[in-house]
Amino acid sequence: MRWPLGRRRWFLRIALALIAPVLLLAVMELLLGDWDSVCLPPCFVQAHQPNTLTSNQMFIWFYRPERSTGPHPILITVPKRENTLRAFVLGGSAAMGTSKPAYGFTRILELMLQDKFPDQEVEVINAAMRGINSHILVPIARQCAQLQPDLMIVYSGNSEHTGRYGADTLYPLEQTSRADSSAACGQASSRQPVDLSDVRRRRR
Repeated sequence: MRWPLGRRRWFLRIALALIAPVLLLAVMELLLGDWDSVCLPPCFVQAHQPNTLTSNQMFIWFYRPERSTGPHPILITVPKRENTLRAFVLGGSAAMGTSKPAYGFTRILELMLQDKFPDQEVEVINAAMRGINSHILVPIARQCAQLQPDLMIVYSGNSEHTGRYGADTLYPLEQTSRADSSAACGQASSRQPVDLSDVRRRRR
């Protein structure tokens, strides 16, 4: 039994309406699957010194320029020197050490590791940024993994909900600008030594 011509046309229209969105989504998934690797700017760029990378201050602009924060200024030797213990710290403001990264836990950890492994050169690289969450941490971690890390520490969580890109953000667009972020990054750029002599004496 053959369906009437009009009914067959409606059947084809319904089938096309159901199948076309699925095909469109499948094509978009194939085309955009590697979009990050093609368009995402690098977290680290070439510094003025040879064989040295530094943090890319414009990396975060890819996600939200009007809310941009900024990474802590760092220098990374590429390739890693021999007999070097290299660790990366990733996360938000707590991991970065806002508002004084020079006194954050990354510096304390670096000195503790130097005390524990005196025969090795220790590098604890602060790759954290204020107010970011996991969808920005993932590409940062992927790029850090290419720089011969011995250890990667992720200290994050609160920004998943209340950070600059969280569901309940506390940072309206009009309260944050690139100028504010650049000023904050400049204030935090000083790297000063932390005196752990009291801590070492107590441990002994």
